[in-house]
Amino acid sequence: MFRNLIIIFILFISFTVHAQQKDANQFATDKHIRTNINDTIGNKIVKAYPNPVYNELNIDFISENEATIRIEILGSMGERLRTYIFPNTSKGKNQFKLLLDGIKEGNLYLTAYQDGNLIFAGMIIKVKM
Repeated sequence: MFRNLIIIFILFISFTVHAQQKDANQFATDKHIRTNINDTIGNKIVKAYPNPVYNELNIDFISENEATIRIEILGSMGERLRTYIFPNTSKGKNQFKLLLDGIKEGNLYLTAYQDGNLIFAGMIIKVKM
C-alpha cells in the first residue's frame, strides 16, 4: 500500500511538472489536443501515445543497454490492473504496443521499470471508442 502511495505521489509530481511545460506541437491539425507523455529521466527517453487512448497504447523507449522492461498500468487508486514484461529488450530504440482491452475508461497511471528501477511514471486517459 505504501509503495502505491509513493507511486501515486511521483505520478502527481510528474504530471504537475508536465502540465506546466508548453509544447509547440500541442494542437494537432484535426483540432484535437495532443496530450502524449514525453519524459526524459537521465539519458532515458520515454514516449507514451496516443493520450487519450482507446485500446492500444504505444510506448517508445531508448535503452542504453539490454534489459528487462516491466510496464504496469495502475488504476486511479493505485491498484495494479495489468503488468507487461518485455525480457531481453535490445540496446537503442524499442517500441511496445500495449492492449488495454478489458480496462475501464478513466484516469490510469503508467509506470515503467528497467531491470527493476523506475524509469518512467505518467498518467494516461482511457476513453470509450
